[in-house]
Amino acid sequence: MDPQPRTLPGFGASGFRGVAWSERHAKWRAQIQLNLGLYDTEEEGARIYARANAEMRELAEKLRREIGDRQHLGGISQERMAL
Repeated sequence: MDPQPRTLPGFGASGFRGVAWSERHAKWRAQIQLNLGLYDTEEEGARIYARANAEMRELAEKLRREIGDRQHLGGISQERMAL
């Protein structure tokens, strides 16, 4: 199975939101960009960032395990992945 896309809407893009081809890693990258808001102090912004970063890493690991389990058991529907 060829991991690279057959046709691309744009360089590195896929048919799914938030998914792009990584030339460097030769794999598909899923990424979410999130604005965490505006804060009165640099320290407050740093605390929010650190907390959100830790929680997002935990969530990403949980999702990777869940998706890996589902793929092993027969896959995930394209509709669910395109959300």
